[in-house]
Amino acid sequence: MESVLDNLFINIDSYKNNSEINNKKFFIKIYCSRGGMRSQSIAWLLEKFKLNPVTLNGGYKIYRRWVLDSFSKKFNIVVIGGKTGTGKTRLISLLEKYKYQTIDLEGFACHRGSTFGGLGMNEQPSNEQFENKIAEKLYSFKSSNNIFVEAESANIGKCKIPHEFFNQMKTSKRIEILRSESNRLDELINTYSVFKKEELQESVLRIKKRLGPQRTKIALESINNEKWDEVCRSVLDYYDRCYEYEKVGKENITILDLTDKKYDKRILELINNVL
Repeated sequence: MESVLDNLFINIDSYKNNSEINNKKFFIKIYCSRGGMRSQSIAWLLEKFKLNPVTLNGGYKIYRRWVLDSFSKKFNIVVIGGKTGTGKTRLISLLEKYKYQTIDLEGFACHRGSTFGGLGMNEQPSNEQFENKIAEKLYSFKSSNNIFVEAESANIGKCKIPHEFFNQMKTSKRIEILRSESNRLDELINTYSVFKKEELQESVLRIKKRLGPQRTKIALESINNEKWDEVCRSVLDYYDRCYEYEKVGKENITILDLTDKKYDKRILELINNVL
């Protein structure tokens, strides 16, 4: 079996003639799990081949300490809330597009936070990697500006929002999005009707005890018959009740009615007006 060093030597020739490396534009980043002695040894070897190694002082252990400490800082968080189907994730994406400071927690977690949340998503990262992504995103922001996040429960699939950050979300300013039932049904149908029937039915069965036998039966039959509005209606009441129970940021709430409005640049002015 080839060792890490064997692979290193195998690939060195392909790096040596790289013009970016020769022009000092390319760096090989190396780190240890702890103090940094092993990465220093590899860096010394790479320097002999006139490569450009960069090491992480103190190793990954120091980096993780920085990650966890970063969540204790005070942030100007604005929580975007709203019941299932109000397009909160789409709104976060729109804010990101127009250079607002946003953290897409569901995007980082590769999960939408419900029994249907893993459909069409990549495998979830480890909780550690989830935390790392959030910390690095926070580091890129201006501390004085608002940071927009979607309202979530403490867990998104198997990923857990850092405790200190989640506590700040619970007491931060909240914009509660309202949309009509027909708007919400359209949003859900567009999001979930593209998936395989078997995957949707498996998701319904995971919450059958909470849906109850009648709504579960309606949902399963409606999926099979592609009656997507009936599918969504059969689970919407359940998710609405869950949302009211788990809702964070119950204080300092501003209601924003976006019924029948397109999620485009004009929406941002309405958000700015309520901040």
